[in-house]
Amino acid sequence: MNTIKDLQKKARELKQDRQSKLNEIVAKANADAMMTPSERAEYIAHWRQALAKQYAPKFAAIKEEVASIASATRREADRARPQFDPNSPTDLVRTEQAWRNVVLPQLEKGRSLKAALRNAGADAVLGAERFAPAWMQANLPGPNASGLAGMQVEVQKVPGRNGGKLVSADKEVDTSGVARAVAGRFAELADAQGAAAIASAITLDSVLPAFDRYIDDLDSGTGGGLDTAIGLHMAMSQGADGDEPDAGEDAA
Repeated sequence: MNTIKDLQKKARELKQDRQSKLNEIVAKANADAMMTPSERAEYIAHWRQALAKQYAPKFAAIKEEVASIASATRREADRARPQFDPNSPTDLVRTEQAWRNVVLPQLEKGRSLKAALRNAGADAVLGAERFAPAWMQANLPGPNASGLAGMQVEVQKVPGRNGGKLVSADKEVDTSGVARAVAGRFAELADAQGAAAIASAITLDSVLPAFDRYIDDLDSGTGGGLDTAIGLHMAMSQGADGDEPDAGEDAA
């Protein structure tokens, strides 16, 4: 994650540099006794807009660089892990059988996907990648919830009436842990270089949305910079650990 941290630092420095130039312009305007208050405000607003336009491509370039790094890392990770051909009857049958014989029985006993894949071969992991998300949606309640806690209540608008009526629906199950569990097992099956690529790819996938929000926040100069910085830090920490329990995690 050093590259992400380096680019994060570069983005902060861009914002500081832009703000420093704007501060100089504000100081110059405030020192000009010939300017009326409205002229001063217009002058500062003009330069604020000009600087924003000048620096916007630089912030965009940082996002593009991270996206390029992520794409290259994903390609390397794809080369390092087993692949599944959806047009191959052999692959379809083999991975489904491995899923049903190796992984599914463990999930039905309450084990986590991560635990179920602990000693699994490539076909079983590919099968889990295919079938585990749908199985979790069908068989698990909302996050750490049961009964009413596993439901979400929403207000549905009723035409011609103020307010609305309460409706309930099953909470959406977070299946993002499937990708992490699958990647973790593939990393164990790969050589050292391939394992590093697989681990980096799954980490980048979790970090990129938070990183983009962070850069957009610095670029726009609006919103909670602290909030997005904390969000990015948490995403980087979580992605680096890659060991948070998925739905149904057990003590095994």
